Amino acid sequence: ETNYDGVTADDWLITPPIYLKANCIYTYSFYVAPGSNYPERYEAGYGASTDPSAFTITTKPTEIAAGESGKRVSVDVQITQSGKYYFGVHALSTSDGYFMLVDNVSVTLKNNLSAPEAVKNLTVTPNTQGALSALIEFTAPSKSQGGTALSELEKVELYRGEALIHTFSHPAVGSKLSYQDNSPANGENVYKVVATNAAGEGLAAVKTVYVGEDIPLAPTNLVLKDKLNGKAMLTWESPGSVGEKGNFVNEANLKYNVYGVDEKGNPVLQHEGLTTMKCEVEIPTTGKQDLVYFAVTAQNATAESYPAVSNVVLGGTAYKLPFKESFPNGKLQSGVWTVDRDGNNYFDPVKSIAADGDGGSASFLPAKAGDAATLGSGKIALNGAENPWLVFRYYANPGKEAQLKLELARNGDTENLVDLQTINYEELTGKAGWRTVSVNLAPYKADSYVRLLFTAMSQDVKTAVVIDDINVRDALQHDLTATMTAPEKIEMGSSANV
Repeated sequence: ETNYDGVTADDWLITPPIYLKANCIYTYSFYVAPGSNYPERYEAGYGASTDPSAFTITTKPTEIAAGESGKRVSVDVQITQSGKYYFGVHALSTSDGYFMLVDNVSVTLKNNLSAPEAVKNLTVTPNTQGALSALIEFTAPSKSQGGTALSELEKVELYRGEALIHTFSHPAVGSKLSYQDNSPANGENVYKVVATNAAGEGLAAVKTVYVGEDIPLAPTNLVLKDKLNGKAMLTWESPGSVGEKGNFVNEANLKYNVYGVDEKGNPVLQHEGLTTMKCEVEIPTTGKQDLVYFAVTAQNATAESYPAVSNVVLGGTAYKLPFKESFPNGKLQSGVWTVDRDGNNYFDPVKSIAADGDGGSASFLPAKAGDAATLGSGKIALNGAENPWLVFRYYANPGKEAQLKLELARNGDTENLVDLQTINYEELTGKAGWRTVSVNLAPYKADSYVRLLFTAMSQDVKTAVVIDDINVRDALQHDLTATMTAPEKIEMGSSANV
């Protein structure tokens, strides 16, 4: 307790005697904090007796504001004569104070001025091919911590972590020394070198290095390609010879693991320890369409990399003609569609304007100029059709900085898309409103299936790209259908409406 009765505090907290050596520097440290929400004041010092009037003040009077969190105070003290010393904290709070906390008082050796300085030019060179070895090189000290020339050294000790791995006995002052460590751990190793003379241990020199092989990065350029027989070929490329921490990875030692995904989205290991950068995986060809993709990791003796994820392939039964999607009330009516984006917003079904009056369409509005998004259909089977056509509607905004690009993925190959048509709104004329696009798909009717990809791009954050009433059907040469309603009976000689 410091004070709260109107009198300025004058109380010392003094340690027991501590024996200190001459020609050494010690660090005096303590924790101080206000004990309540009142301002406090203190100073600190040390001396050769318990009489604080003879103390050397190391920390001048210092204020601690009300409510201030505690802090650690540290100061270095140089001892010129060996003997017992006392360290203290002096409470100086005024009548505004209450009580002050002092804790974790310590006095530790920082420098022995007669002992050796740290070794110079410490380098640790790990094996460049990932083998578990490292070359440690340094120059033995030639001066003491106080700056005087050394006449001799008793030893220089080399540590890896806490383990002493080599001792150089009586090395020459200032000599170049080296040691080959053939048993470091794979990963980060901490090396410490300490020289000793008659005055004691010197300062430590420390170096941390990564030895062995690094954790590999994820594989690159994953490509999943449908083989149209219930299987797909998954290929990828090596992550390279530089690992997560920028250290060496031996690509020849890498093995690869392939993961699928279950119904809940959890990874399922399908192939383990592959030495080639490709494998065949299964793709369902019947049933409800769904997204199929795979992840691949690289692994060595150190660890397994993060996964890289492939492109998406659609599994399940392809949709037959006629195919129609009109996004009624902003919902999908014809199975699965995929979305992708370059920006914040997707090309999504919305409950909004509609070309066919069903209350819904698909719309993209960029969050910022230059954003783009893609809306992709499921698998559509054209086989068996004589003259398949794609017919859809889009909302034209002539003169606006927006584009709508239509592409075709043959047999799901999204790496080699067919460019069917690009509509540049800046080149459009006339009034804003719905317009119809028709594209002949007959050149692709022999394919197992196709996918339609609509990509919207806009430089104008107020201009949406909107599509609706998408139809893929077989436009036969004679495909007119008519209905007629007439009375059941008509009297001879009379007329009737039919």
